Amino acid sequence: MTAKIIVPKIADDLTDHYLAKHGYEVLTVDNPGEDEILETAPDAAAVMMISKKLPNDLYAKMPNLKVLARRGVGYDNIDVDYAAKHGIWVTNTPGANAHSVAEAALMDMLLLARNMNAVNVKTRQGDWTGAYHLMGHDVAGATVGIVGFGHVGQALAQLLTSFGTKTLLYDREPVDTPLGTFVDRDTLFREADYVSLHLAAVPETIHSVGQREFDLMKPTAGLINLARGAIVTNPH
Repeated sequence: MTAKIIVPKIADDLTDHYLAKHGYEVLTVDNPGEDEILETAPDAAAVMMISKKLPNDLYAKMPNLKVLARRGVGYDNIDVDYAAKHGIWVTNTPGANAHSVAEAALMDMLLLARNMNAVNVKTRQGDWTGAYHLMGHDVAGATVGIVGFGHVGQALAQLLTSFGTKTLLYDREPVDTPLGTFVDRDTLFREADYVSLHLAAVPETIHSVGQREFDLMKPTAGLINLARGAIVTNPH
């Protein structure tokens, strides 16, 4: 009997169909969640998933399931311990998109520095004089704080070496690096012109950035969160 594997269509389109060539029956859906998985193949042996949360009771409905592969990083949409107890191997792709996310964080920083959103609005309204007076500034010479020095944080710090920034770093486990200076968390939020968050969403980090951190930051500072939304609590 040919084993069935469910994968996101976008992922299948980007491959050379390795799994199909090796005898697996590959079934594609846009973004596999519980409904899509059960409608497509409840007897699947493996599922590659993206962002939808998978409930624990799904496994009882999939007797052949052996592997859950996360296309991305982080396990916040899977109860990994529960899956392991039911004999399901859970994987992800650490570092696979680190440079893409780091480049996106740098892009956001540049957009903030140049007031590009406000400039875009004014020029589309035909207010070129107003756009002209929205003076931006250089990222060069600014102080950037990176919270979380994993794959993405390191990639961003490396990119910033070309911009001449003062780079402050915070991580639970500081390391020796020429890419920046490790400081305590309050110092980073207080001194940075831009704070870029690159943390996993775990109990210790969820809602760890909120009113207190916003109060520490400069009035002109910007916050960039390309980690998980749950890390930031909206200020009151």
